[in-house]
Amino acid sequence: MAEDYELIDVPAVWCPIPEGIHPQWRALHADAVDWMDRLGIYRDDDHRARNAASGAGELAARVAPGGTEDALRVYTRFLMWLFSFDDGYCSEGMFGRRPQDLAVVTARMLRVAETPAPDRMFDDDPWTSGLRDIRLSLDSLASPAQISRWVMALRMYLFSQVWEASHRSCSTIPDLNDYVAMRIFSGSLDVCASLLDVVHGCEAGVDELCRPAVRALTEMMSLLVSIDNDIMSYHKEINRSGDPQRVLDLLMRRDGCTLNEAVRRTVGIRDRILLRYLTLRDEVAVAADPPLRRYLAGLDGWIRGNLDWGRKCARYLHLDNPISLPTDFAETPSDSTTGPLPIPTVSWWWQDFRLGSRCPAPALS
Repeated sequence: MAEDYELIDVPAVWCPIPEGIHPQWRALHADAVDWMDRLGIYRDDDHRARNAASGAGELAARVAPGGTEDALRVYTRFLMWLFSFDDGYCSEGMFGRRPQDLAVVTARMLRVAETPAPDRMFDDDPWTSGLRDIRLSLDSLASPAQISRWVMALRMYLFSQVWEASHRSCSTIPDLNDYVAMRIFSGSLDVCASLLDVVHGCEAGVDELCRPAVRALTEMMSLLVSIDNDIMSYHKEINRSGDPQRVLDLLMRRDGCTLNEAVRRTVGIRDRILLRYLTLRDEVAVAADPPLRRYLAGLDGWIRGNLDWGRKCARYLHLDNPISLPTDFAETPSDSTTGPLPIPTVSWWWQDFRLGSRCPAPALS
């Protein structure tokens, strides 16, 4: 834990997407806490208390205000599982600096998720049992294609956790380009996006979701939300774990800047991504069928709902040493540059997808 560090000044950020929330958000959260307790998906009393105070039901309800209640119930349980798995095994968990052990655990998790078997395959712990329960619940809500999409996204999420653990074990910090390439997956937003049509009680076409423009929108949402989380959770993380695996740390190391200068630069990055997201989303929505429109609404829900939830949830607050988080929003973006970011792994988001042209990758800066 860092004892002497610059106090972060978390700014109001720009987000013109309107808020919304499903009316059953309290019941969704209560169900997820009960599910966690029944399966014992926590390490100790403190871990359980953090999970119970996470507001998973509120987050799910903000992501999909128009979602179906049965699917939202499973979605909320999956969010609770992700929170608990991250804290119990990964970033602050027992294998957060042991990639070889985490690889064994994640391989078992993946096998449980991809196999429609109600029986135990391994010496199950509560997280394995919980993931199996989620998979079996999805069998009654989702098509085989939707479940396959979820499993593929889960594979990348689990792989990204091993990648992060390998850096922690060696005390190495990736460069910004590598970090961004993996942060799309390590924040679990990509796997959460894979279920957005399921949550809305419909099925978006495989060809539609695989279109480059739709994939770009999904990746933009994943990185946007992860960046916002990096900022909102920084004070808590530096107090509790001191793990330098956030975009703020990378910018401070690369540019030799202060923490709050890194915050300013990071907000500029996320604002440029959001500008591009809104433009491309509107282009895609013009010809989108109803299932794809619901999927796009879910991406919107993640971007806005995560901010509304994250500013007050216990998951991102250090309760013994709290800081104030903003309650309002900026009226305009801090950086309205419309060209691609100087990050090669994501510069393709700025292609003109209507013409099928390619956007040249800018040089690393």
